[in-house]
Amino acid sequence: QNDSNSIYLLGYFNYHGIEISIDIQKSFKLFQKAASLENNAAQLDLANMYIDGEGTDKNYDKAFELSKNLAKKELLCGTNLLGYCHVNGIGTDINMQKAIELYEKTANLGSCLAQYNLAHIYKSGDGVAIDYNKAFELFKKTAEKEYSDGITMLGYCYNNGIGTGLNKKKAFESYQKSANLDNHYAQYNLALMYENGDGVEKNVKQAIYWYKESAKQGKIHNWLLNNQNDPKSIYLLGYFNYHGIGINSNTQKASKLFQMAADLENGAAQFVLANMYIDGEGVDKNFDKAFELSKKLAKKGYSCGINLLGYCYIDGIGTD
Repeated sequence: QNDSNSIYLLGYFNYHGIEISIDIQKSFKLFQKAASLENNAAQLDLANMYIDGEGTDKNYDKAFELSKNLAKKELLCGTNLLGYCHVNGIGTDINMQKAIELYEKTANLGSCLAQYNLAHIYKSGDGVAIDYNKAFELFKKTAEKEYSDGITMLGYCYNNGIGTGLNKKKAFESYQKSANLDNHYAQYNLALMYENGDGVEKNVKQAIYWYKESAKQGKIHNWLLNNQNDPKSIYLLGYFNYHGIGINSNTQKASKLFQMAADLENGAAQFVLANMYIDGEGVDKNFDKAFELSKKLAKKGYSCGINLLGYCYIDGIGTD
């Protein structure tokens, strides 16, 4: 208990529930004790807990001081965290120039995280002139180190022609590689490509599989909640509610979300909603609305809509 490494490891075991029950508050106290003995790993974890308010109240000032202390020791993790503090105004004023300076320093020393953060800055032009070529090269460097977020962003660059030529095949390959590394954003993007036949042959089963994989981690659901102006995101929220992916199944909530997405002309939502109106699932039966939705889809040339419209005519759903 007087050895900082032993104290830190005890905190680590409590944090992750290794051989004991998870106890975040206890791990915080142990990290705090080890940090006071100048244990670097404990100081880093403690700083992040102060930022997230995990096991303790949020305290940006303490997080900033810990990151400064680590940076003074020339530790890459500390310099990166200090850069992050300057980007987000954690315990200090936002200072993009200082953040870039810190990220550049550690990126040049081979820090994958710094290269990744710097790439995002060059892509967005936040505090620096937009430079898609630099962003692409930095994302590529992180991908070469098997960093899943970097591989995902490399796929994003190929998919959107950022700093490189548009290459759907390479985008698909990057997303596939990162998805296999359990990256939820890559899994989501891979599902989109399978659903739309974009860069790969259309495969609905694979699309559903990867949507489910991405939802297992829970983060995609929260991300979709923050993107509710996008009809595709609204549709997927409905889809997850309908099938109980990452959340409890709720067909009524699903029908409302499908209606929102359908009003924004999302074809998948219109098709599912039409079937829900036919079956009275999550909504009252309404053959007229089902017929109108199937007509809309048929006009757009969707084979599913044409088939559904034929079914309506055969069974007199919303029509004579």
